[in-house]
Amino acid sequence: DRTVVSIGGSRVMSPPDRLALLQAAHGSVVDAVLDDLVTLGEQDLAARIEGAKVVMVRSQEIDEAGETGKLAVTHTQFPIMLDHLRRAVAKLSLAGVTLFVISSDHGFLVLSRELGQHRIIPKPGGRGEVHRRVFIGSGGAAGDELMRVPLSAVGIPGDLDLLVPRGLGLIAAGGARGFFHGGISPQELLVPVITVQIDAKKAGEPLTVEVSIAGRVTSRIFTGKLMLKSGLFAIEPVDVGVSAVRVSDGREVAKLVAAGGAEVGEGVVRLTADTEALVSFQVVADLTKGDKVELRVMDVGTDRRLARSKPAQVAVDVLVELELDD
Repeated sequence: DRTVVSIGGSRVMSPPDRLALLQAAHGSVVDAVLDDLVTLGEQDLAARIEGAKVVMVRSQEIDEAGETGKLAVTHTQFPIMLDHLRRAVAKLSLAGVTLFVISSDHGFLVLSRELGQHRIIPKPGGRGEVHRRVFIGSGGAAGDELMRVPLSAVGIPGDLDLLVPRGLGLIAAGGARGFFHGGISPQELLVPVITVQIDAKKAGEPLTVEVSIAGRVTSRIFTGKLMLKSGLFAIEPVDVGVSAVRVSDGREVAKLVAAGGAEVGEGVVRLTADTEALVSFQVVADLTKGDKVELRVMDVGTDRRLARSKPAQVAVDVLVELELDD
């Protein structure tokens, strides 16, 4: 009572099965999870994929968010995923990968609110596998709300049928009612595939940023300066992430609160070539006299470290006051 997918007689039902197929075809294959890849440093990533013929990057974040039934969370996940994909391509290109194929495993429907009970279709019976948007098997009753499609009609041999909702409805199989897939709507059937070809000569475009801290740290607010130096690869404005860390343990100890002369938001500063940006930081972790703090600048498009400042001395103890609400 379960459908089984096979290719060349081999069962292919899980990521390890698909990885085995890739390894049989290409030899050395690295299996990576998108979230882990995005957080790896440049050197660690290069070491991870060294010698690989293929790097397979998997992600389940959209499904995981959608299946919670929390529609607001699901919608916010989409732009985050697009940013992660962009960063993954950029970071892998710096590690020497020049050809990318980006695809989803299926399309889906995501709604602004859950479907009501009046759109829930009773299970069709018969023998087979039931999901919210499809029944796969034999002997199921179609009725008026389900459409029967023989698998043979879509090029898959055998005598099984698909029963799918004719409109926006769900078979009573449990699960989220605002995010689902498996039917035959264009959104569920059409799978996007994007091929990205990187010019290897431009994959490591150099950017030069000058960064410094003004004097010593003597209070909860201190300042620094950033400047993107002009050059062949600094024609357009560049978004950089700026963090203030304690040298001894690498902990981030201050947050960016302002950047004069530049756009700023969530620790990101937009730099224009040869234009100085004065940045201000607020200390968010206790500092002890004698600590050293440095600014680190990262290219938000590639996660490559562009610069680090000369460490600044903490001249006095700087304590962070906790504010408790009544």
